[in-house]
This record gives sequence, structure tokens and C-alpha cells, in this order.
Amino acid sequence: MSCGRHISYSTHSYLPSLISYRLFAAGIEKCPQHVPLYQAWACLELRSGDVLTAKRLISEALTRDKTNGEGWLVAAKIEEKMDNQGLVGLILRRGIECSPLDTELYRALADHEISRGRIDSVSSWICLFVLCRWCYSPFSHFTLSFLSIHPHLSGTGTTRARY
Repeated sequence: MSCGRHISYSTHSYLPSLISYRLFAAGIEKCPQHVPLYQAWACLELRSGDVLTAKRLISEALTRDKTNGEGWLVAAKIEEKMDNQGLVGLILRRGIECSPLDTELYRALADHEISRGRIDSVSSWICLFVLCRWCYSPFSHFTLSFLSIHPHLSGTGTTRARY
């Protein structure tokens, strides 16, 4: 039983989205270059079912910073919710081109390809990821050993650097 002074969110379900809308709009007005604000607002709109607004917001976020892997993941989720499975793969591949060191993009692309039954494609993306990240890894000598065992994956037939 309510005393009447406190708002029940079950009866006023529009209130949290109205407050969120105003907060996000004010935040973007104050700092229009802050890409995570666009991403968070797009996620909120996606959860509330307004896919077109979410798509517009994430497009703006990616226009401002293409190297942010999280933005590409949100864009892929939006297309997945719209049931555009072909675009999901394209968006994730474009995200990997723009942000090649983001591991979540590779994982999301692998999950997407597995769900579509493309296992061979997944193995090639994993090999590409290993090749892109080997110099940043503390286990780069393991990567070089792996490439010496599997020279067909290195692209040259032999590994050039030995550490």
C-alpha cells in the first residue's frame, strides 16, 4: 500500500525512460564528443524497442569514433534485433577493420559465424586474430612456435622472426 507521495514505477512506466531521455540529451548537449553517451543511449532505446532511434544514435557514435569496438558491437546487436543477419557479419567485419585489437569483435564474429554454420570461416578469423595480436601477447613465442608447426597459416610458408 502506497502513501501517495512515492511514485510507483509499475503505474508510471514512462517515467524512467523520460528521465533517461532528458539525462542523455543534456549529457550530449554538454559533451557532444563523448561517444559512450551515444552508445548507452542507443542500448537504452534498443531495450525499449525503439530500434530506429537506436540505429541513429549508434550511427552518430560510429561517425565520431570508428575505433571504438563497443560501438560496432552495439550496431551489430541492433541489426540482429532487426533480423538482418547478413548485415551483422558485415558490421562486425568492418568493426574489426577499424579496431583490429578489440577481442570482443572477434568473439562476436565467431559466435555469429558459428550460429550460421560457417565453421571454416571461424577458424580463419581466429588465425587472423592470432596473427594480428602476436606481438602484443606475452606469449608471442608460443604463437611463433604455432606458426612454425602450421606454416600454411603464416601466409609465407615459413616464419621469419625467431625469438
